[in-house]
Amino acid sequence: MGKRWFALALAAVMAATLLSGCSSKKEDVDPIGKTDSGKVRYLSSEPSQAGYWQELASRYTDETGVPVTVTTAEENQYDQRLSSEMNSDEAPSLFQIGSPAEWKDWKASCYDLSGAAAYRQLVSDSFALKDGDGAVRGIAYAVKTYGLICNRAVLQRAGYAQSSITSFATLKTVADDLQTRREELGIQGAFAAEGEKLPLYLANVALSYEFKNDAAAAGADAIKGAYLENLRQSFDLCITDAACARADFPAAGSAGAIGTFAAGKAAFLVAGTDVYQQIRALGDSDLGLLPLYIGAEGEEKQGLCTGAERYWCVNKDASEEDIQATLDFLNWVVTSAEGTSRLADSMGLVCPYRTAETPSNPLDEMARQSVADGGIPVNWYFSAMPSDNWRNGLRSAMNAYAAGSGTWDAVHAAFVDAWAAEYKLANS
Repeated sequence: MGKRWFALALAAVMAATLLSGCSSKKEDVDPIGKTDSGKVRYLSSEPSQAGYWQELASRYTDETGVPVTVTTAEENQYDQRLSSEMNSDEAPSLFQIGSPAEWKDWKASCYDLSGAAAYRQLVSDSFALKDGDGAVRGIAYAVKTYGLICNRAVLQRAGYAQSSITSFATLKTVADDLQTRREELGIQGAFAAEGEKLPLYLANVALSYEFKNDAAAAGADAIKGAYLENLRQSFDLCITDAACARADFPAAGSAGAIGTFAAGKAAFLVAGTDVYQQIRALGDSDLGLLPLYIGAEGEEKQGLCTGAERYWCVNKDASEEDIQATLDFLNWVVTSAEGTSRLADSMGLVCPYRTAETPSNPLDEMARQSVADGGIPVNWYFSAMPSDNWRNGLRSAMNAYAAGSGTWDAVHAAFVDAWAAEYKLANS
C-alpha cells in the first residue's frame, strides 16, 4: 500500500509541469442538474476557503435547485471530523483523503469515479488514486507549490538581492543579518514563522533527500531520518530569526504568519503559492520565490516542491440520488465558468483539470520558471506520510522543541520511530 502512495506522489510532481500548457477544452462536460431529488454534502479541509465554498454551493443551488451543504473541519482536525461525520446519519457525500491511513480507513467507502465526467477532465492519470483493480477512488483537489516566499523590498533595503540566496549557508547569512538589523529595517524578524505548516514543509524536504539518496527507503515500513540534522539547522534558523519569540512559536498559526509577512514585517515566509491572494498587497514586483534550503549537498540546483496534497472522493454508501447529485456538482466545479474562476481567482488554486483556469498569480509563474530553468523539484511526500497522527506528532514535538519544553531526541522519535509504528497500523 505504502509504495503505491509514494509512486503517486512522485508521478504527481512530473505531471504538474503539464499544467502550464493546459488548454480549456470542453469535451466530456456533462449537463448539470440531472437529479430531481439528490443533495450534496461536502466536508472540506480548508478553513481559509470556507467562505468561497459556501458561495459556490449557494450559486449551484440557485442554478439547479440541488441542495448543497458545505461544512469545514478545523485546521489539522480533518481525520477526526471525517470519522465522526462518516458515522453519522448525515454522512458527507463528498470528502477528501490525503494519507495512507485515510486510504486504509475509507477506501471501501470511495465510489469508483472511472465513469465520472470530472475524472475525464484530469490532465493526467497521475492525479487519480487507483485501487488494485483499476477503480478510481479519488481525484486530485488541487496542485500546490511551496517554497520560501521573500519580500524583495526588505532584502533591497538591507543591501541584498534575491539572487544572492542559493543555499542554506547564504540564506543563514542574510537572515541572521536581517534579524540583527530588524529595528533599522522596520521588520519584526527575518521569518514570519509559524507552528502549523512549517514543521511539515521542512520535514518533506528532509524526506525527499533521504529517499533520493536511498531509493529502497521510499515506500519502506521504516525510515532512518538521514537528514534530520539538516532539518534541525533549518528549523533552528526559522525559529531563531523569527518575528515572534520562541516561546510563542507553537501558538503562531498560518494566518498570523501570513499577516505578518503581508504587513511587510518579515522578509521570508515558508508557504505555498496559494497564499498569494493574502499577500498580494505587497505588490507583485516585491514578491520572490526561493527553494526551501536545509543544507543538503547539491541544493544549489534544488527547485521547488509541487504536488497534490488531497483528493476528492465520493461516498459510495450515499443514496444513488445523492451520488449522482455529487458527481454533477463536482463536474460543475471543475468545468463551469463559475466554478473554475472561483477556484483560480478567489482560492488561488492550480487545479489539474483540462478545463481549469490558471490563477493570476505571479508566484505560480515563478514556480513554472523554476522548472524551465532546470531546478530539480523536491518530491511531494505529504500524501505518503503514514498518517495524520504521524504528522501531528511530529508537529507537536517540533513545536515543543521550539518553545524549549521539548528535546530534539523527542523530534527524532516522532520522525523515525513513529513512522514505523504508524506505517504498521496503516498496513495491518
